[in-house]
Order: sequence, then C-alpha cells, then structure tokens
Amino acid sequence: MPRGASKQKTRPRKAKGITVKLEGTIPIVYANFASVSHTPQELILDFCLVAPPYDFDEASQKVMSRVSMRVVTPIEFGSALVDAISTQLKKIESERSQPNKLK
Repeated sequence: MPRGASKQKTRPRKAKGITVKLEGTIPIVYANFASVSHTPQELILDFCLVAPPYDFDEASQKVMSRVSMRVVTPIEFGSALVDAISTQLKKIESERSQPNKLK
C-alpha cells in the first residue's frame, strides 16, 4: 500500500440530483393516448397515436390503436413520475394564466 493511503473505503457522495443528457439521435414518438397497467413488480406505460383513419372494431365498438412506445419502470418510480408530471402541469398552468409575462 502506498504511503499515506488509507485502508478505509471512501463513501460515494450523495447525489444532489440527476442531469439528463441527450447524446446522439434518439427516437421521438408523439402520442395523444396512454394506457397504464402493471405487474406486481413493474409499471407499464403504453403510448399510442390515435388519428384517422381509425381502425374501428365493430364487435367491441372501440377504436384500435397500435402502441408506438412501451416504457416499463419499477413500481417505486410511479410516485416520482406522478409528482414530476404534476409539477410540470402546474408550471404550464401558471405560464398560461400570465400571457404577457416576460421571460
């Protein structure tokens, strides 16, 4: 062991947050409908684009739509996702209520 080196393991620093980095090209999928389901361990979000021409199922009297993207996350992530969406919707509502606000 080099001089001055400690036998103690260093603890990882506690993260103050996460910065999202977009590198390269990632697929962008537009959706105007989402279906949410779950398994005992996972939350499943299926995103769809419902647009004409509609695929209509006569038997069920429902519009059929193909899933454009499926996102599967751990169940524990659900509450954080709801909180994040709620925060963004509140910001949008605030901005819309002040149309002449300078940014």
